[in-house]
Amino acid sequence: MCCEFDGTDLKAEDFYPFLVYTIAMCIRITAMLVAGLLLGACSRQVELVDNPLTIDAGEYNRVFHAGIGVLRDYGFELERQDYRFGVINTSAATSPTMFEPWCDHNSTPDQTWQSTLNHIQRRVTIFIEPENQSEQTFENDDSDEDVLEDVQSSSQTFLLRVEVLVERQEVPTRRMNGSAAGTGFSNLKAVPHELSSRGIAAQYWQTVGRDPYLENRILADIVRQSFEK
Repeated sequence: MCCEFDGTDLKAEDFYPFLVYTIAMCIRITAMLVAGLLLGACSRQVELVDNPLTIDAGEYNRVFHAGIGVLRDYGFELERQDYRFGVINTSAATSPTMFEPWCDHNSTPDQTWQSTLNHIQRRVTIFIEPENQSEQTFENDDSDEDVLEDVQSSSQTFLLRVEVLVERQEVPTRRMNGSAAGTGFSNLKAVPHELSSRGIAAQYWQTVGRDPYLENRILADIVRQSFEK
């Protein structure tokens, strides 16, 4: 015996919860797909390069200037360029979120996710140091031309090293609160006495480690760009 369904038994109050659930699941799945695509777009291929990397004295000049060019290509603002002592460092640059895939400071989906959840910044320093520190003969009043002449006339080797420090903003005055609307965050109007007595500010930057992925990418790009000059 066959059963026929003409739709007359389906009431609006029965259909509405199902419709809401279906729409919510579609939105959730779409959000997950978009997040996956954005995180995937933010990942970068990392070349494995020795850090530090040994270079000859004759490569000092072009490697130093290649380092400046690479940092600018990555969008970092230079803070110090010391040709005499082979040091280049940058100001802190805010790490991009998952909604900024065009900025390639993050190398992995996890880094992108952490940068989206937290306020993270990076500082880069490039070192070009004599492999044997006792062979360093530069004086403070030497010009760049004098340094270049001394380097090129020497037989010493140098170590090219890239260091990327990762800093996270800490907000000790932030607290978690609960309400009928759910759980959220709010900031205290003043630093609690116990934190203030320990010299802890309302917010500060905490170094949480280094970024070996970006270090390798920058070092590989410096080597590649130095040979293009």
